Amino acid sequence: MPGKNVGTALASAGSAEACMLGFRYMFVPAVQANSAANRVYEKAGFQLLITASELGKKVNWYGYRLDEAPQPERPPESKS
Repeated sequence: MPGKNVGTALASAGSAEACMLGFRYMFVPAVQANSAANRVYEKAGFQLLITASELGKKVNWYGYRLDEAPQPERPPESKS
């Protein structure tokens, strides 16, 4: 589904959930040759931290500081 922003929505939802759980940072890898994955993380606000060789491939490591991100509101929990 190229061009539907599904990857960006997933990255944003994952970082929002990590923030609500109290994490301060989030780190994700993306194989350098996978330009679509790299664009997703960059579009979601992740910063490229380092490129490393892992298992014979170049891997970009991205980081995101969650405590500086906008805080989404968590829906009220249902009372069952």
